[in-house]
Amino acid sequence: MVDSLGFTRAQLTQGFLVGFVVAGILFGLLAGVLIDRWGPRQVMRIGIWCVGLPLILMGSMTRLWQCIVEVFGFVLTGPIPNQVLISNWFRLKRGRAMGSAYLGLGVGGAVAPLLINGLVQNFGSRY
Repeated sequence: MVDSLGFTRAQLTQGFLVGFVVAGILFGLLAGVLIDRWGPRQVMRIGIWCVGLPLILMGSMTRLWQCIVEVFGFVLTGPIPNQVLISNWFRLKRGRAMGSAYLGLGVGGAVAPLLINGLVQNFGSRY
C-alpha cells in the first residue's frame, strides 16, 4: 500500500489508527443510535454502500478520508447490526445462531487473505 498508493508508512499507520480506534468508537456509537431509529436492515443497507463504493473505487483512491468512509461502512455492516438482527430473528437457539454467524466471520477472515494473495499474485494489486 505504501508503494502503490504513495502514502508514507506513518500516514498509513495513522489512517489505520484513526479508522479502527477513533472512528470505530464514534461510528459504533452512531451505529447504535441509527439501529435504534431505523432498524438493523436499513443500517446495513447504508453500510453496504459505504463499503462497496470505496472498494469499487479503490484503484483511484488518493486520500485517507476515503478509507474512513469504508471503515464507517464496516461498522454499519459488522457485528453491531448483525447481533441485533440475529437476536431479533432467533428466539430459540439464539446462541447457536450467533455462534454460526461468528464462525463464518472467522473462517472468512482466514480464507480471504489466501484468496486475495492469489489474486494479487496473478493480476497485481492495481488492475
